[in-house]
This record gives sequence, structure tokens and C-alpha cells, in this order.
Amino acid sequence: MNVSFLLPVYNTEKTLLRICINSILHALGDDHELVVVNDASETEETLDQLEKLRRLGKPNVVILDNPSNNGVSYSLNKAAQASSQPLLAPVSYTHLRANETRHELVCRLLLE
Repeated sequence: MNVSFLLPVYNTEKTLLRICINSILHALGDDHELVVVNDASETEETLDQLEKLRRLGKPNVVILDNPSNNGVSYSLNKAAQASSQPLLAPVSYTHLRANETRHELVCRLLLE
């Protein structure tokens, strides 16, 4: 079961974004991917966190940029189109849970 985690981002607070991304990266195996869509964020802290993610150079992390703010639905659709996995799991910051295993995260996201 391979999953693409879809994460829309718009001017997200630095700590929250870092925790969310790190939680997903911790849960990712080589068979899963993270697709982040920057929905024209303007805050320096959001842009800095996305740049740090880009510099990791992970092959299973895709970062896309919208030229203008188009909203969550547009960004999720864009992420879904760019995904390479058969199962899609949209992620919001409310999905965060400490010390969750990859299997638990995947199952919970697919059942929500």
C-alpha cells in the first residue's frame, strides 16, 4: 500500500509547519511520498521551512509552488495530479500525533 501524503501550505506558522513536515517525514518509508503545495505563501518563516525541505533532496518529497493564492481545494488537486502513488492522503495540521508509527499514520489517514 503506497501512499502520497498531500500537504497544502499557506503562510503557516514556522513551528507548526516544521512539526507537521517532520512528523510526515518520520512516518514516510521509501514507498510513500510527500507532496507539498506552497499556495503563494508570503511569510519568510514559511518560505524558509520550505527551502530547508527542498535542500534535503529526498526523492520521495515533491514541492510545488502556486504563482498565486488559489486555496486549499486547488492546492490539494494540484498535489493529487503530481502524486505518483495509488493512494492519496490529504494532511492538515490537525492530523498531528506524537510518536505515531508509519503504519498507524497511514491507517488513520486512510480511514478518516
